[in-house]
Amino acid sequence: MKRRMLISLCAAVFIFGIIGILNRTPTVSIGEVTLASGTDETVLQGYEISTLRNGEKTETESEPDIKELAATLDSVEQNVIKNDSSTAVKVNTNMSVAFSGKYVDDINYAVFSTDGEMLSQPAAQINLPTKDIDSCVVRVDVKWGRTKNYKEYYYYFRVDYEKEM
Repeated sequence: MKRRMLISLCAAVFIFGIIGILNRTPTVSIGEVTLASGTDETVLQGYEISTLRNGEKTETESEPDIKELAATLDSVEQNVIKNDSSTAVKVNTNMSVAFSGKYVDDINYAVFSTDGEMLSQPAAQINLPTKDIDSCVVRVDVKWGRTKNYKEYYYYFRVDYEKEM
């Protein structure tokens, strides 16, 4: 009788252990995105947009409004050379974006005007506009985690153009 109870108890613990493992929420560690310009480095604030778990994608937060966000973002100044006879500028880039942590897929960059208009589609490289503008907002799309279990974050920063004649 004691043996049967002990075997039943061990079997119940084993079965509940397997059920617990199958229903657990996998952890995803969120890394950091760092914006560097010259000797200045800034860790950017992320906005969780979606989560993928067991093939089910859920939207966790809506994308922030770029018009409202643009004034409060961390910024980097870029020197641009403006030609008097045209509306284009030449951008001399002195910034870099670094990532620490485990991310999935490619990291994409999208560029917006400070009014929220998309100036370049998401791409694997930052394509700063060569139009004659004062500033733009760059969105960095990062998926932290694994292929079947990740959290998608958006990071934003502003690029202010310093015009040289």
